[in-house]
Amino acid sequence: MLKLLLILTININLFALSDEVKFDMLKIKLAKQFENKEFKKSLNTMQAIKELNIKIPDSFIFFEAKALYNSNSELNSYNKFKYYAETYGRDSQYYTQTLNYLLILEEKIQYNKLLKQKEKKEFNSVYRDKETMLMWQDNPESANQKNDKYWKDAKKYCDKLILHNYKDWYLPNRDQLVNLNKNYHNLKFNSKYSYWSSTLNKSDKTQACLIRTHSLRYDYKISNKYAVRCVRDM
Repeated sequence: MLKLLLILTININLFALSDEVKFDMLKIKLAKQFENKEFKKSLNTMQAIKELNIKIPDSFIFFEAKALYNSNSELNSYNKFKYYAETYGRDSQYYTQTLNYLLILEEKIQYNKLLKQKEKKEFNSVYRDKETMLMWQDNPESANQKNDKYWKDAKKYCDKLILHNYKDWYLPNRDQLVNLNKNYHNLKFNSKYSYWSSTLNKSDKTQACLIRTHSLRYDYKISNKYAVRCVRDM
């Protein structure tokens, strides 16, 4: 009973610590977390410091922003660094470091913004045929007459195409294009003329099959330039 009473007394005394002492203890903990690069844990420690009824040093905002930066919370860290720079100004201890972080973050945020715009644009640059499980190129290049190519160049174009973060594009065969033309209304971009296929003429291997746009008809040719629409398996 005496031992239990002693334990309870010790616990009560711990909870009775002043906010100043708690702050000093949490500062030591925080320093160790930064040293060990435990930045996400440090954010919890900082939250505990905020809940204390004491005046927090100006530098606290800088280290909170730094912890957010190292936790990949770029927008939140940017706002914290900005607040520190604007509130405490040039005379603050970490002003120059703060400016350096702001420059890095502005570049990262701008890059991520452009990347998202690119991903959104690329997401809308393909047509997914769930029935055939094929993904079709469906961007201005697939309809622009300036992008028309000779047959050999059409094959090379598809082999080298990187679209929607995929590299496994190829020139479709005759049957794939004929089947696509049955649902041509699902496409955003279409050439006025014909598209190359990878299918060669059985009786004349020097000729490749051309599929007419908006039609199930096809011809065999090898000369002249025609439109290219690449495809990949989903």
